[in-house]
Amino acid sequence: MARTKYIVTYNALKSFFQRHETEVAEIEVLPPALSTDGMLEDGLCLGIPKQDLVVAFLHAQTLFFSRNTEAEVCYPVSFLDATKIILLSDPEHLTAANYRKRHLLQLRDQSANDTAIEMQRALLAELCFLDSIVTSPLHRQSKSPTLWHHRCWLLRTFYPMMLRSRNLDHQENTQSFVMAELAVISKSGERHPKNYYAWQYGRRLFEAADIYNSLSAKSDFQELLRVSIKTVHGWCLRNPSDISGWSYILYLLRRLEPGQDVTEVIVDKTLQLAYDFRWHHESLWVFLRTAIAEGCLLSEEKRKIYLQRLEKDFTQDTTITPKDPTSQPETVTPQTPVIALEWIRSNMSTLAT
Repeated sequence: MARTKYIVTYNALKSFFQRHETEVAEIEVLPPALSTDGMLEDGLCLGIPKQDLVVAFLHAQTLFFSRNTEAEVCYPVSFLDATKIILLSDPEHLTAANYRKRHLLQLRDQSANDTAIEMQRALLAELCFLDSIVTSPLHRQSKSPTLWHHRCWLLRTFYPMMLRSRNLDHQENTQSFVMAELAVISKSGERHPKNYYAWQYGRRLFEAADIYNSLSAKSDFQELLRVSIKTVHGWCLRNPSDISGWSYILYLLRRLEPGQDVTEVIVDKTLQLAYDFRWHHESLWVFLRTAIAEGCLLSEEKRKIYLQRLEKDFTQDTTITPKDPTSQPETVTPQTPVIALEWIRSNMSTLAT
């Protein structure tokens, strides 16, 4: 009886993945308090009880390890389906991830035209599968180093094919591809704050885009940087305490060619919002102090202007009125901006060189 439940649950989850192979789904583990008989499905949304996910994982693992590893020259769909459920439940299952890598490499090595089409479809399916896992409200999965490394491996190995798999040509749609990937990174960063692995993949993304566009005009890549900086900055302002996002902004700004005012626009807007909303998030101020202190990002004149503004607007004492009417108002100095200002003064000469 228990064996039958394992198979039924596994087949239901496998069927969901097969029906939405080239679509991005949202998967959530249902809380124990929610009494339900099996999985809940609504279009591209799937809710699965923890117990059902466990039994599906156990059956998938049994099936996966029943294969003949010594004579592994082909990669049956049944085993590939099993790896999806294994990685959904255990995102650090390196053996399952490597099996999927070997399957894609085998498709790439087959040079027939019909296989090339199959290769593009397989890449699209792989990206959709990864998107579904890392952007769903699954805490461990969205920050899985194994899944993000797997995506990075796809990028290094199949970048031109990844463009074609999304029906994009090489040049003008490189921007569309990068923006789509940034959307995945951003959503994953919201699912799991300070998602270092997601933003690190973003760095590899721009390295790949730069390499494969090296023969085209530099202005195209610079425009891609400007658009991406604006997009990521918007995300950072919605998540001002996320150090990974702010660090990524600095990475993009450093790749800009000299003579552009992008950094000034970003710093101006960030400073203004920090002043308006009295933001004291350490992550935001680490970004501001680094951007202002680094000589490669701003001119000497602009840096002096920002220092004067910091001294004027952010180091004044603030009076806090307590909720208790019998208590006395408290005067405090905003520590985070003051610490940032001191750091800039101490490091500006070093970072300017």
